[in-house]
Amino acid sequence: MKKFHAGNRRPDLVFATGDVAFAGQANEYASATKFFDELLAAANLKRSQLFVIPGNHDVDRKMGTGLKRTCESQQDADEYFGSKVPINHISQKQRGFRRWYNGYFDGYPSIPGEF
Repeated sequence: MKKFHAGNRRPDLVFATGDVAFAGQANEYASATKFFDELLAAANLKRSQLFVIPGNHDVDRKMGTGLKRTCESQQDADEYFGSKVPINHISQKQRGFRRWYNGYFDGYPSIPGEF
C-alpha cells in the first residue's frame, strides 16, 4: 500500500471482504485492529473509508450447538422456531466480530444485535 500511495495513486476506499479473524474469538481481533490501523495509515485514509465484511472465519463455531440446517418436518420446524427458550443464532455466533466492529468503528453505524 505504501508503494501504491508513493506512486501518486491513492485508493478512495478499502474493502476487506471476510475472514478478519481465524475462529471468531474476541482475542483474535486485536491483530485486526493493528492491521487495519497500519493499512489506513499507509493509504492515508480514514476509518470511514474502510468497509469490513465478516467471513466464515468470523463465526464462533462453538456457538453452533443446537442450530439446525434443515427441519425435517412441520413439527420439527414448529419446535425449533416456536421455542420459548432462546436458541443460538448467527448473531450470537458473530459476537466477537460484532463487538470488535462496533468498537473499532465507534461513531459510525454499528451492527445491531443482542450480546
